[in-house]
Amino acid sequence: MPTPTLFYQADKLSHFILYFPLGFFFVLAWPKALAGFSLNWVVIIAALFAGGFGLLMEYIQIHLPDRSFEWMDNLADILGGILGAAAYVHYKKQ
Repeated sequence: MPTPTLFYQADKLSHFILYFPLGFFFVLAWPKALAGFSLNWVVIIAALFAGGFGLLMEYIQIHLPDRSFEWMDNLADILGGILGAAAYVHYKKQ
């Protein structure tokens, strides 16, 4: 049975919304570990973390019934992580 959605590809928005706080809190959780990096690198590291975690979750879905791996889900995860980390960096600059 298909899952009801609000609009086409609504799950991508869900991925973005769920990975936004992951990027934000990733940077918040390790301020001393990331202190030696420029702000650009902090955002890149958070994006890599979000992307890696997203890939792991997508890989796990291959082995579950009625689930599938989608690259666009992982892209939404990465974008959420990037914007979450960037939001924290912006917040700390103020």
